[in-house]
Amino acid sequence: MERPTWKRIAGAVVATAVASLIGVGCYIDNPNAAKPTGADAGAYADATSDSATVGDSGEPDADRGPPLCTKYGGYATMEKVVADLFGALVADCRVSRFFTGLTPERQAHLYDCLVKQVAVVMRCPDIRYDVDNAGAECRDMKTSHKGLSIRGADFDALVQDLVVVLQKDGVAQADIDSIAPSLLGLRGDIVTNSAPGNARVCDAGGGG
Repeated sequence: MERPTWKRIAGAVVATAVASLIGVGCYIDNPNAAKPTGADAGAYADATSDSATVGDSGEPDADRGPPLCTKYGGYATMEKVVADLFGALVADCRVSRFFTGLTPERQAHLYDCLVKQVAVVMRCPDIRYDVDNAGAECRDMKTSHKGLSIRGADFDALVQDLVVVLQKDGVAQADIDSIAPSLLGLRGDIVTNSAPGNARVCDAGGGG
């Protein structure tokens, strides 16, 4: 699948309103004026650790059943989910500033790493959150978001966008609920700014 570009996605996707995933090892300029406050908390979620992977065979787990990745069409579906998520984020005035200024190279890195992260969470066989398609490291959540001054409301907006995308792409609510703990566990490593509200307040009547 061809990597999406922000302009192409933004033109094709209508503004839509789980943002947990969102913190892949990406390179993002900081649009927030406020400085980070408070201490980082929480352990890295399994989905972003260096050892994050699924079994070589992708066989059903006795406790969790068949991999969700297999249930929903495999790795290609993970790519579609991430492409759709990019479009939603660009259209969401609450968080779009974190993404619209990325260079094509950084867009590609973010896309590749996020696809792998989603694939690990959905237990795609033989997938590891390690490097992008060019071999650049997909960084852990704390490192990749350091200094970005991300607020709780920014994280929540991303979560909302991701949930809507998953629902539109056919993922059952029960399955979304089953992966929620892994995703929401990223919050402590991503949110470093205790200021209330979003980094950007949408204009009245605006999307998001």
